Amino acid sequence: MNLGDALRSLGECEAGTTLLEQALITCDAALLFFTRDSYPMPWAQLHHNRGIVHKALFQKTADTAHLDRAATDIRAALTVFDQNGASFYVGMAEEDLAHITSRRP
Repeated sequence: MNLGDALRSLGECEAGTTLLEQALITCDAALLFFTRDSYPMPWAQLHHNRGIVHKALFQKTADTAHLDRAATDIRAALTVFDQNGASFYVGMAEEDLAHITSRRP
C-alpha cells in the first residue's frame, strides 16, 4: 500500500505517466491480499489511493475515463469508511470526490 502511494507521489512530479501506471499495478497487487471481507479498511484505503492515482492520470492525459474510474474507486472506499465510522477518512474521500466531480466536463 505504501509503495503505491510513494509511486503516486513521484508520478505526480514526472512528465509522463509511467510511475502513476506502476502505482495502479501496485495497488491492484495489494488488493489481491487486502480483500474487502478480510481487511475492509486497508481495502478502502487502497481504493481511495487508486482514485487519487486516476485523478493524477486525468490531470496528465485529460482522459475523462480516469475521472470515472477515480469516482468509482473513491465511492467504494467511502462506503467502507462510512460503515466503519472512520469520519476522518469519510471527510477526505468526500472532499476528493467533490473535486473529481467538479472536474468532469
